[in-house]
Amino acid sequence: MSIVDRILVAYEELHVQPVRNLWYRQSPGRAGSLGGPDLACGLGILATATSGRRRQDLDSERVRRILHLSSEYILGFMSGFDRGLSYKPSHLTTGGRYRQGLRDGAATWKAARKLSRRWARGETPMAIQRGLGRAWAGIARGVQRVQIARGLAELGTACITAAQEDAVVTAGLAAARALVTTGRAVPACTSSVS
Repeated sequence: MSIVDRILVAYEELHVQPVRNLWYRQSPGRAGSLGGPDLACGLGILATATSGRRRQDLDSERVRRILHLSSEYILGFMSGFDRGLSYKPSHLTTGGRYRQGLRDGAATWKAARKLSRRWARGETPMAIQRGLGRAWAGIARGVQRVQIARGLAELGTACITAAQEDAVVTAGLAAARALVTTGRAVPACTSSVS
């Protein structure tokens, strides 16, 4: 899934209004009330969805750490998304990562504007249509955690299998050394690896 698609999904699932020149701003709601929609730029909403919490303390360094993106890409994305930000030519703004960020930022803004227009026409976000509201993001993160846990379990199984296979190889090498040095064959190695 491209970064543009991931950002649009985050906007829909968290029902956050796309906005330029602002990382993230939570709407002032009264107790038991949602108030107006929260506001966020493309990388701000993605960092919020990835970290699992509403982030009003975002800056480019925190976004870089949360999303594991390069500074060059982030500068390019900000220029493309916010339109109007320009940076002096430097090593950060002349490379391919900057240009890719610029293209992704512009494409994200264009798609986010379409999403905002749909909402303005009364087409509600997918999560609200499903009746899950803001809880949908928590459910999605829970599914991601389960998928990660399953992946780690599979990785653990693969490591154990590799270790067992390594033990078989080590025993085979020892038997070959013994045959070469002593001239006597060692009983065949057996393995429980299937």
